[in-house]
Amino acid sequence: MDPADGLIDIVITRNPIDDDQDDGGISLAVWEDVISADASLERVDFIMGRNPKTGADLKVPLIGGVRWVGHPVGVSLPFSWSHGQVLCYSVDSLTAAKARELASRLSAKCRESID
Repeated sequence: MDPADGLIDIVITRNPIDDDQDDGGISLAVWEDVISADASLERVDFIMGRNPKTGADLKVPLIGGVRWVGHPVGVSLPFSWSHGQVLCYSVDSLTAAKARELASRLSAKCRESID
């Protein structure tokens, strides 16, 4: 990853949502089908985090979590499913291109915002 490469957050969605009560239009089953058909996606059940109050390590579960193992320089940030959307945070331009490919396979849009 080039340090000059601006990092962005990715949301793959069919229906942009305003809050957790809305649905982004991608079912978990459809996302699972895309995962199964792409050998460059490897399952990830959780990421490690830290409890901000105690500092203790904790496992943060990921629904429909995967990492892209096909990144040319080995960067592998998790994608996960939530409320009908697929999310990936602080990605480089190569991972963003992979996200746009996944969005196309999901008949969805890829919303990008700068960190």
